[in-house]
Amino acid sequence: MQPADNISVLTNDVPYVTAVTAPVTSVNTQTGAVVLDTDDVAEGATNLYFTDARVTASPAVVLNTAKVSADGPVSTHSDVDTTGVALGDRLQFDGSEWVPSVVDTRFEHIFDDTETTTTSTVFQNYFTLTTPATNEAGTYKIVISYIWNHDSTTSDFEGRVVLDGDTANPITFHKQEPKDSAGGDPSGTTQRYGYTQVVEVIVAAGSHTYDFEFRTDNGANESTVFQAFLYSKRIG
Repeated sequence: MQPADNISVLTNDVPYVTAVTAPVTSVNTQTGAVVLDTDDVAEGATNLYFTDARVTASPAVVLNTAKVSADGPVSTHSDVDTTGVALGDRLQFDGSEWVPSVVDTRFEHIFDDTETTTTSTVFQNYFTLTTPATNEAGTYKIVISYIWNHDSTTSDFEGRVVLDGDTANPITFHKQEPKDSAGGDPSGTTQRYGYTQVVEVIVAAGSHTYDFEFRTDNGANESTVFQAFLYSKRIG
């Protein structure tokens, strides 16, 4: 077929020209080149449109909005209690809300350099550290350090720290047999040994006692403490 041909009859020569089935006659009442936006499509029953009112009314948004104001201080949180807060305090979670907590940079300690010797197999008290009644509950680091000796290489020096009189469960325990007992000091030997132990304990609020005690495990031999240092510091 040429452009100049005179066509008066067009015969359908199957399968070159076929009918096309077009079941869609309009989209949302519109025909032609249809372009839709949310103004043209009705909202469904499950998938709803976003609106400011719906977001504001959301229970999760209401809860979070109540907790804090974007432009307000931390005290606008509904789960933060700043009653009695002072300069330098910190917030600590008590299980249900955040409350002021003093940052305790203080520590309690005791030092003694009295040379003390015993032949007793019963623990002897060297000193006691008593902490203030104002101390908070928490985790405390306890450090015990002392200079000791024992005048036998076949028996032991023993030392311990006892918390609140619980002798069945000392928080530190040291048992050592010297390798050299030579010398003639009043303590029975000129040898000197150093011992340090660090532990962490969890205690309730209030005052607590830490007893440093020592003994010999053989009454025929002398155990001596020359000086000792113990301190307690809150770390958590």
